[in-house]
Amino acid sequence: QLRRAVTEWGMKGLKLMAVLHRYFIHSAVVNPLMEEARELGIPVTIHSGGPPCHPTDIGKLAARYPEVTIVMDHMGYPGYTAEALEAARACPNIYLGTTRIAMEPRGIKVAVEALGPERVVFGSNGPSIWPDLALESVHRLGLGAEVEALIFGGNLARIYGLA
Repeated sequence: QLRRAVTEWGMKGLKLMAVLHRYFIHSAVVNPLMEEARELGIPVTIHSGGPPCHPTDIGKLAARYPEVTIVMDHMGYPGYTAEALEAARACPNIYLGTTRIAMEPRGIKVAVEALGPERVVFGSNGPSIWPDLALESVHRLGLGAEVEALIFGGNLARIYGLA
């Protein structure tokens, strides 16, 4: 079904939500999807937080599939942002998504400083978090127009092959 969605319907990526579907993100159950994503050349977005989708476990998955681009939603927010940053440092195929962490934007600035702006992508987690407030929180960091252009769309355009 994933192959058909990509090849026939134009889907550009895959979202894995281990916490909702009740599996551990680094378990073997994920392997067929990751192998298919690798073959199709599509990125995989993964919800992060505590178990079953802890950033360290996402890092283990990313290390098994270094050819697959992984967007780690929430950057481990609220309790695991340091671990998310460490996983991204260890695995260059991990990009950090600003979903939810925009409410405490200091973590975004730390990620940009540690990884470079090319590894951070914007997400608001709307409608539960108002997208305009998430945008404003990133603007207030004072990162500059070039960095914001990457975070607010340039990186995602590159990752999803839209650029």
